[in-house]
Amino acid sequence: VHLKLENMQTTGSFKSRGVVVQMAKAPASVTSCERGLVTLSAGNYGKSFACACHQRGVKGTVVMPQTAPKSREQIIRSKGCDVIRRESSELFQKVKELEDIEGMVFLHPFDDLDLIAGYGSAGIEMAEDTEPDIVLVCCGGGGLVSGVSAGLRHKGCKDTKIYAVDFDAKIAKATKQLFERGLVVEPSGAAAFAALVSGKVPELKGTVVVVVTGGNASATELSEVFA
Repeated sequence: VHLKLENMQTTGSFKSRGVVVQMAKAPASVTSCERGLVTLSAGNYGKSFACACHQRGVKGTVVMPQTAPKSREQIIRSKGCDVIRRESSELFQKVKELEDIEGMVFLHPFDDLDLIAGYGSAGIEMAEDTEPDIVLVCCGGGGLVSGVSAGLRHKGCKDTKIYAVDFDAKIAKATKQLFERGLVVEPSGAAAFAALVSGKVPELKGTVVVVVTGGNASATELSEVFA
């Protein structure tokens, strides 16, 4: 069994793989700083977006739901991005307003082919490193599992079984197990590992890769999970 530790990425999650591709495909008016970028996010994507904007010297704005942790906002602001808070039902409306009035370019946080193409790099790395028989990937919006699947197929891993794992009650235990082994993983990032250790994967044999998707969890958040 191999763990694909995306929590060890510079931004703490797999999201940066996709953002860099989106950024590379941004119009020249963005890279020349004539126009800014805008996105919406409650956490990991926003952090990766902010880091990419900082690295490329691009003006960025993240529209966040009111419920997002203050710590995530502070991280995003520390990279030079603006943060606008709105109710969850008003996020896309605010993005559209910034597009129309300020001419900003929207980078979608999940429904974007360039984003998925970036996530495909994780699948390519798996194929080159291990030639896996089974891959377990947590499935939120579906972008990561789509990208990983495409990357594996691109490298000829046509017989690899790929399981998209949803979140369940076993996540807390799995998160604690990883923590006890020195890995800080956010609960959602441990979903695939939870499926493995709880015996939910049928016919578990051969080379198995478990994708640990993120580690952006504060001490307070982890203490609540472990309580």
